[in-house]
Amino acid sequence: SSCGGWVLSCVARRTPEQMLHSHLARSRFAEARRVAEAFHLDQEVVSKREWLSLGAEADTAEAVRSMLREVKDDSWCTEQCVASVGGTEGAQRELVSEGLRRVDAMLVVGGSQMGEVEVRALLEQRVRLLGQLDALETSLALLGGMYHREAYAEFRSMSPSRAACVFAQTGSVDGVQLVCSRHPCLALPHLCQVLSSFPESSDVDLWAPLLDLLVVEPRPERPDDPKCESGAALEASGLVGALQAEGGAELEAWVTDNVFSHSSACAPPSRVEVEGWALRRVLDFVREGCLSNARKFAAAARARLGVCLDGPSGFVDALELGLVRYDADCDLFLSLGPRDALACLLEQSQDDTLRRDFDRVAAPFLAGLGGEAEAVALDLAQGEFEGRPAWAIGFLACAARSGSPAKVDGQACASKALELLRSKPGVGGWAELFGHLSSLLSCLGEGADPALVREVKALCGRVQCARLLA
Repeated sequence: SSCGGWVLSCVARRTPEQMLHSHLARSRFAEARRVAEAFHLDQEVVSKREWLSLGAEADTAEAVRSMLREVKDDSWCTEQCVASVGGTEGAQRELVSEGLRRVDAMLVVGGSQMGEVEVRALLEQRVRLLGQLDALETSLALLGGMYHREAYAEFRSMSPSRAACVFAQTGSVDGVQLVCSRHPCLALPHLCQVLSSFPESSDVDLWAPLLDLLVVEPRPERPDDPKCESGAALEASGLVGALQAEGGAELEAWVTDNVFSHSSACAPPSRVEVEGWALRRVLDFVREGCLSNARKFAAAARARLGVCLDGPSGFVDALELGLVRYDADCDLFLSLGPRDALACLLEQSQDDTLRRDFDRVAAPFLAGLGGEAEAVALDLAQGEFEGRPAWAIGFLACAARSGSPAKVDGQACASKALELLRSKPGVGGWAELFGHLSSLLSCLGEGADPALVREVKALCGRVQCARLLA
């Protein structure tokens, strides 16, 4: 040919359907739409392929509307709205709005002719969309009103309790507080796990107020949606039963706080569970060497939860004072009986530090024993007398002091001291013994047995003589 040297050899036959799919394969949607319109083909195929190819790039509410409004298939459109993540806040809100509109349309138009399985699936989709809207509001609050597509997608893919754990692991108290306040029912059963996620090195005073969540009755942040979160709708969807069944925890990633509030799974940890958790938590601090935080946590648990952690608190005090061996284990300490536990706390105590050691460690420990305190104190003195007699008598004197929270009877302490010194009269350490016996004597009030008082005075005199002669 004189027109460029090309010769037309043949023209391949192509059907309109083939032309349409050829354009779609090359993402030529305008051309594909013209072919569909010219040959009266299904234009919805073009709209669906366009959304699947370009929907992720829709960054405005109008863009989402213009791409989905041509799709008449409500079921397909709803699935896309549930699965897609908007490029902007406006686009995401439009996805949720469009999905809810389509679900409602299907329930209104075909609800009476649908089977139970179909209705249940639609109600689940509505709950998912509402959950995504709740997640959007929380994500915006976390980011100061800014929308970040990847952050939102990650947040809505996990349960609120898991998200709270992630924030706790980074030490973000505000993040945990915000998630738990916006999703209180979903967070409630997992609060102990969330609070255990804070690093042991983070200052307990910063997150101690979160302990109040364990004793506050949660309420969903918004009213129930009557179409899918009311009692009748939940019965139709079967979601409450699914949450309560084995494996129901997997649903927590997408159900709403309102739906979860109707489930028996929405229950706070029991008192026994909280006490057990608090004990394990304080042990975590001790194992990591964060003794100051262990003490702060014990104080916060007592003040906010009414949980007494005197045992591990005493161990922490004893560790800081150097009264227990450096390799002592708090778990082992807590497994000991009262007498052995008290002996462990005071193992390295000396005569010159006894008063301090008793006030800081032994007195709170004995006070926590209630009626057992006296027997434990006397038994400890009996066991320690052989190895360190002056210290044992001094311990009895400390226990008998008026105003001590240990609740040990002064006469019982004096009688035990006399018994021990009779069994081993030449113990030595006369100066210390004289001081301890004088202290014991001063603890015997006017109502004390006169014979006991005379005997203690006489013993003081003999020890004083031995002291002067030594």
